[in-house]
Amino acid sequence: MDLRELWSRLEATPAAASVRTVFGEPVRVGDRVIIPVAQVCGGVGLGFGQRPAAGAEGGPSAQGGGGGGGFTARPLAVVVATPERVEVQPVLDLTRLAVVGMLKRVGIDAQLNGMPRAIYFPKMRAFDTSFQMSGWLTLVSSTNWAALLGCVDPKTGYGRANYGRYCHPELNRLIDIMRTEMDEKKRLEAFYKAAELNRQDVGKIPLYFEELIRAVKENITMPVRVDESILAHEITFR
Repeated sequence: MDLRELWSRLEATPAAASVRTVFGEPVRVGDRVIIPVAQVCGGVGLGFGQRPAAGAEGGPSAQGGGGGGGFTARPLAVVVATPERVEVQPVLDLTRLAVVGMLKRVGIDAQLNGMPRAIYFPKMRAFDTSFQMSGWLTLVSSTNWAALLGCVDPKTGYGRANYGRYCHPELNRLIDIMRTEMDEKKRLEAFYKAAELNRQDVGKIPLYFEELIRAVKENITMPVRVDESILAHEITFR
């Protein structure tokens, strides 16, 4: 398959998405109808390059390209329809249960209230909660720092995921350096200072650190990066 054929197939991928992508086939159990609901995410990228023929005699030209993509799916809930009512029952999340257990250990009587994303995130963005749990990728990106720990400011875009409205002027200054400083050493120094400041001030409470797990064939070498990215030029074959 050449690259242009691959690109044409990738272009057709979004058109294949429909309501059936996230809703499974209904299953009837007695007088109940059960419909599974999943979250499906995906992304693809592809690039081409070509060097024209060189010289007056038309030397050899060169072309190449590459691409990659990935798709994930995870169960979210089931819709249960009976003659009396329709209910959405979220899939049990063990992490949420663990957090409730932690809170009870320190004397906070918490109740688990699972809800679908369509309800959860509008509630969070309206700051209609006194306690919330959020997850993110590894914090090596200044964009993540700005979103999670920057002072909430619609003009700068800082704090768009800072649902606790935490604000520390010095941390904001360090985030500015992360996003604008071109000197790598100075930028990395700002990262370290911001991490130490967050540890001391407890702007966010890390509940657990997820280990990065990768599985590859024996003839493939692929480094595990702290930013969870997979870069094609770092993969080697034996």
